[in-house]
Amino acid sequence: MLLEKRILVILALGALLAVSAPAPAKQVIIEGKGSQQRGTPTSGAKLSASPFTLPSTGTLINFSGTAESFWITNAGGKTVFTSAPGKNPVGFTLAAGAYYVYPNLGAGMNYADVIVQFQCETGGPVPSPSPTSPLGKTTVLFDDFERGTLDSSLWELRSATGKGSSFGSGSGVSVHIHRSGQDGSVLSQLDGQRESILVITQEAADRGGAVVTKPITPVPGKLLKITKRTMVHYGGNHFTGITAILSEDLSRVFGQVTYAHYEAMNCFYAGFLKSPATLPSIWNTWFSEYLIFDPTTGDITLQVNGASATLKGGGKQGGVPVKGPFRVGMHAYGWGTGHSHSIDSIRIEWINKI
Repeated sequence: MLLEKRILVILALGALLAVSAPAPAKQVIIEGKGSQQRGTPTSGAKLSASPFTLPSTGTLINFSGTAESFWITNAGGKTVFTSAPGKNPVGFTLAAGAYYVYPNLGAGMNYADVIVQFQCETGGPVPSPSPTSPLGKTTVLFDDFERGTLDSSLWELRSATGKGSSFGSGSGVSVHIHRSGQDGSVLSQLDGQRESILVITQEAADRGGAVVTKPITPVPGKLLKITKRTMVHYGGNHFTGITAILSEDLSRVFGQVTYAHYEAMNCFYAGFLKSPATLPSIWNTWFSEYLIFDPTTGDITLQVNGASATLKGGGKQGGVPVKGPFRVGMHAYGWGTGHSHSIDSIRIEWINKI
């Protein structure tokens, strides 16, 4: 009997401890977004942000977008944090509460956006983070070309031919790394700073330079997002520079955006010439560009300085679904010479479908 009582006491204590033990803390990712548009003689400046709420003290674990720095205000509009250009703000903390984030416009920028992500602890159940990335992102490639030479671990040199996929074999002539501001050219417009940029030009008639990435393998359930700081220039009336999703052997184009100054066509296309998805063209000026491609459907979306155009997959102009490895390629093809496609920085990543 005494033994049975002891067992009952032990079981009761165990049950009490199980009930009273606090639930293990869970981690949750909170995201905030903001944008800024510079004013023009015909329209005012625009500053916008969506409020985000931290349920507990939050630690900044990632920030992205086209802005190099940003500031955060509380719900009353008081600035509680300002990041410094060129310094990594990851790791700073904010107390629980509601906030807004806004990007700073760099010199020469007409539009900028920013996304911040904070990690908080909460006692409630939350979805488990992805084993590859707590943010649901996987970066494939990032290059700001500051090393001064083309990184052969990321890129391969090709040529622009204007035939077939428009990417062909070759030594990659007309592909250079320039320092902005090193001469009196339009390259000096890059925020008034001396930075390295990739410049793809066409120095031989009807044949120019091109670069392509190493093969990229699709990730099931993810979208491919390409973020670029871009400037394009046409040297004549037949320019069709592109950023494209290509087959591994470069023989097919699965999806593309086209910077067109071709006869009466003067716009940016999600797709190729005469695609119904267009945006106004921007020449000889740096702009922020996003290309989002769905390998499952072939849908492709082009975003430039906040404006957006989407071309659905399939059909004559639509993108093509991708099942195997592919590449991302860029060129500045056109008739004659004098065309260029400049890239200050590029990020290629897999993101979750919304």
